[in-house]
Amino acid sequence: MEQLDRSGDERLRNALFAYLRNEQTVWVENSPDDELRQRIEWGIRRARWHGMTWESSIMKFVGLMFRIAPNFDEYPPIAALLARTDVAPDQLADLLFSEISGEQWEAAMERYDPAAWEFDE
Repeated sequence: MEQLDRSGDERLRNALFAYLRNEQTVWVENSPDDELRQRIEWGIRRARWHGMTWESSIMKFVGLMFRIAPNFDEYPPIAALLARTDVAPDQLADLLFSEISGEQWEAAMERYDPAAWEFDE
């Protein structure tokens, strides 16, 4: 299907970079290219930590990190959704858009933690 292998990683990073620069400009306009690329890499790792492997799921997840908060997945209702085992991890990305309310997204935004962009190896 659209599951990524390591050879597709560079294409995914480039696609995310272009999408964020061209379509989500307001969220990344003050980020230098090298910082943006590092944050994209961190977002891909974080999405994979949740079991996501599809390019589309990873792109949605990383987009939310920039739009909502880099630690949006730690907000309890979102963390609970991402921890569900009755749904395949890649399908959880779509459920974020249908099962999380506007109020919950606002609450996740209020918990924005800039330290979540720090890159621990």
